[in-house]
Formats: sequence, structure tokens, C-alpha cells
Amino acid sequence: MLYLYYYYSDLYLYIFPNNFSGGKVWIWGRFNSRLASTSHSPEFAPRVVTSIGEKVSHISSGSFHCLALGASSGKVWAWGRSNWGQCGTTQEAAQAHCLVSIPKVAYQVSAGGDVSLALTGFLRDPLGEDLLKTYNSKDYFPDMEISVASSDGRTTTILAHRAILIARSKLWKKVLIGADSGENVVRDDRDLVDIVVTDHDHLPNRVQVRTKSFGAFEVLMKYLYADRVDLYEVAKIAEGRLGFDLLQSLARLFVLPRLVAMCDDTILRVPPSQLSADLSSLISPLFNPSSSSSPSSSSSSSSPAISSVPFSDISLVTDDGTHVPTHKVLLCARTPYFRAMLAGGMVESRSSSVELPSTSTHVLHQVLHYIYSDKLVPIAGAVVVEAEEGDTGAGGDDGGGKGKQKAAPQHQEVEEDDGSKKGTEEEAEFDANFALDLLGVADEFQIDRLKRLCSKIIELGIDDSTVVFVWQVARTFHADELCGFCVNMIAKRKPSSRDIANLDYYDQLSEEEQKQFHRDIFGH
Repeated sequence: MLYLYYYYSDLYLYIFPNNFSGGKVWIWGRFNSRLASTSHSPEFAPRVVTSIGEKVSHISSGSFHCLALGASSGKVWAWGRSNWGQCGTTQEAAQAHCLVSIPKVAYQVSAGGDVSLALTGFLRDPLGEDLLKTYNSKDYFPDMEISVASSDGRTTTILAHRAILIARSKLWKKVLIGADSGENVVRDDRDLVDIVVTDHDHLPNRVQVRTKSFGAFEVLMKYLYADRVDLYEVAKIAEGRLGFDLLQSLARLFVLPRLVAMCDDTILRVPPSQLSADLSSLISPLFNPSSSSSPSSSSSSSSPAISSVPFSDISLVTDDGTHVPTHKVLLCARTPYFRAMLAGGMVESRSSSVELPSTSTHVLHQVLHYIYSDKLVPIAGAVVVEAEEGDTGAGGDDGGGKGKQKAAPQHQEVEEDDGSKKGTEEEAEFDANFALDLLGVADEFQIDRLKRLCSKIIELGIDDSTVVFVWQVARTFHADELCGFCVNMIAKRKPSSRDIANLDYYDQLSEEEQKQFHRDIFGH
């Protein structure tokens, strides 16, 4: 499946994926200096650029040179004419070589006519950016106060969330779960950090931190939320390398190998992000009830599972009365619906539970998995619902709990890009039906990205027998891209009005819906 394409003048570059972690670069055309070859003849048959020593995630072509970005290392590879130094050398580069002079990990490259550009730093994760806005904010239900005193005499209080800290750091887990009030949990001989629990028995929990560098400690705390660091903030900690060295030492103490790698001053293999896995581990007991035992929640519920989700402070009650424990901070950070409900002064903001009478338990589990991980992974054993005549679509008044039910297969993660994996036809059908359930709830909860992910899955299962029904569901739940897909699927055949009327499910549409369908297809 085509993953990435780049065209410039008479040169073509393609990347084909390999398990979504990058791929090989194929090249053909004219201008031998860009072909990573000593040949002076045009090449009509695509071939692999073998001199690139790793998989590639991004490519770009200039007038006479090309750039490629290493998928896992962030290294920049260049080849072609370098008369202006655009390949990082004073001589033409017939073979791709690594530009070791770039001091930081790059995540995007661009080749102009006779110039090369690279962006360094670390990509912003949508999940991390949503969490970062909750850091040290009283508006997102903090349950922990960290009193910080640095060796330069600076003192401040940071508002934090216990669930996020224990999911992201083994050291914080030790502090918040394994320590008693008054216990000196961490004492570092180098005076980097000293952590004392002052109050474990009341909310918010209180912890005292004495640190050598307040700047380094705060950058580390923000990293726990965002999974990235602001290089300018690190540079302000201390002059030269000292700021990075202080942060790196703290990162080792808190057992954060990815942050340790980010502080290095050379291009290296930064470990993949664990943010999604860390946060989704908080609610893993919902899907594997016997997997672990965790601290009790501060909220009350009739569900035994409530005690297995660490530091949950609210439960969501589904259509069958099931109490599903979760965390206000994640709900409010990730969904405008719950943000308005829990932080906007509504009656639910004063309750330990929220009723969701139109949402089934299996669908809510999937939505929570997305909220905590920013990924869509069908849960083994979850029930999926097939559309039947008269059904208004998933997530409607019946909460997705009616109709024919099947067990959803365990499946690969779904990514929102053109390289999405396709399973078997049976898996695609199951996923599409389950995604119909999710689409309605995603619309209700105002999670636009989840709606787009659901639409991608649903598209895989659309055929002539379902296209009208899916169009109706997409229109009901304001999934404009999915509506457009259905319309284009029919319109490209240049159908007649009779052809439209003979489509399956067309007679189930209301008169107004039939008129709208015609307008969408014929443009009038």
C-alpha cells in the first residue's frame, strides 16, 4: 500500500511502509545526481535507494538533490548535487550519506532548489498536548499538591494528578502508593531531589520536594504530561550543557529512558513513546479484571471494578447500570462534552457518578480506551451491532445495544493516515459495524478525531447494500467526510434517478432524506 509520495520535476520518490515504522525509498527518473547512482542515463524502472542505512519516514526532492529522514533515529540522509552545500558536503554525493552535523533529532525535512531544511525537536502528541493543559491547573481536578523548594531559594506549589504520575513514573508510583505520611521516600546523595510525603490521608495528597534545580524538575514534570520537552526551557535551566545534564540526571532517577535520550546532544535512537501505553494501563483492569490490584478509588460505586482503577474519582453509569470508573482529568482534557458537564457547574459536577443511559458498556469501554490512548483498538470480546432495517444507527436511543450481536475480533491498532492496515473482509465488516456504534457516541461526546477514525474503518466495509444506510448514519452524526465518501462512491458511476431508487435501504429514507441524497449525488 502506498504510504508516501513525492514528485519534483522529472523525479519520482515513493515510500512503501513496513509495519508503519517507515519504509524503503524507491526512485526513478532523470538527473543522475538525484538517483543515488553514477549512471548518466534516465532510469525508467523504480529501484530501492540501498545506500540509506535504515527505514525512512519522510522524503523530499530539490532541483538536483534529495533528502530522507530516518524513521526511528531522526537522522537526515542526503544525496545528489551539492554545489551549494545542500547535501552537507562540497562534492556531489552519488550515494546517500548521513548528515551528522545536525545536533538534534529531526522530524521533518524539506529540499528546495539549492537549499535543505530540517526541523529538529520532538513531535507533539495530541494526547500529550491535551494533558499538558491540565498541568498545574486548578480547573482540571488536581488531587495532589507538590511543594517545591530549590537550592537557589525558590519555592512554589505545583498542582498535579496522582493517576498520571503513577502511570508515567516508577518513582512517583513508589511515592504515592508505597509510602506512608511523613516518610522520606527519595533522598539522592547528589542533592538532585529529595521527596517527603507529608499527607497521604486527605485530598489533595501533599508531597514536599527539595531539588537542586527547580527548572529541571518542572521540565521533567511537564514531560510526564506531554511526553516531550521544550528545548528552550531546557536551555534556560543553566548555561551550555549543564541544563541538559541536570535534566538527564533527574530523568535517570525517575526512570524515564525516553527523556534521558532526549537530553543527549547527538542524533540517536530515541525510544518510542510510551504515553499511550502508560495511560491506558490505568484502565486496563476494566478489560482484564483479574490482572492487577490497585489502590482504592476515592469515589463510591456499586461496581467491584471501581477499586481496581487507581485514584479514579468518578464513575460513568451505562445503559445496563454498570459503573465504569475513570478519571475526571482525562475526561475533561479529552472531551468538550465532559469538560462542560464536570467543570461547568452542572449538577453532575457535584456527583461521584454520571448517568449515560444511551451508551452501552462495551462501547464506553472502547471510547475510554481512545480517551486514554488516542488509539482505536477493538477490544477482544466486545459486542458489535449490525445495522438492520429501521435502525437509526449506532449510539442512538438504543445505545447500540439492540440488533444482531457478534464478538469483535482482536485487531491491529487503527492509525489515522493513508497507511492504515486492512484486515480480512470479515474483520473489516466487524470493525465497520462496531465503528458505527462508536460514531454515534463520539458525536455525542464531541470527539472529532475519534469520529474520523471510525469513519476510516466504516469506509472499509461499505458496499452497494450498505452505502445508503451508512450515508444516513453519517449525516445523523455530522460525519461529513464519511458522507462525502458514500456520495462519491455512487456519483462516480454517473447513476440515473432510477439507479438511485433501486439502491438497498433507499426506501427506508424519509422523503426529506431522499431529496437530500439526490442533491448530494446530482448537485441539485
